[in-house]
Amino acid sequence: RASLTVVGYLTFVKMFDLEAALHAVRTSRPQANPYVVSWEIARARLLAHRLEDIYLYSQVDAGGNTIDDGGDWIKRDLERAEKGVIAEVFKRAIDTDLSMYGALIEGDYQQQRH
Repeated sequence: RASLTVVGYLTFVKMFDLEAALHAVRTSRPQANPYVVSWEIARARLLAHRLEDIYLYSQVDAGGNTIDDGGDWIKRDLERAEKGVIAEVFKRAIDTDLSMYGALIEGDYQQQRH
């Protein structure tokens, strides 16, 4: 499970490709065998009901389509947008946690001053 957690972090937060994340884990720990099926289930759940977010990310945040780059631009743009949407989910969660933590520290500080 630890190797799966690392693969999830690398792909969902750091936006690695799955193959690159698996390679990184297996290179540093050859006996590791991350459960890719579990990763696929988690990814599907993170993207569930987010079609509008994916579309908006591809058009606004990612700067539109990459048709001029040739190749399978639809697949490339969709994968980029899905990675971005998932990364934003985690970024918002981290930002919320940090904000809450900051408020708690500030509250403790104010309480100690009085």
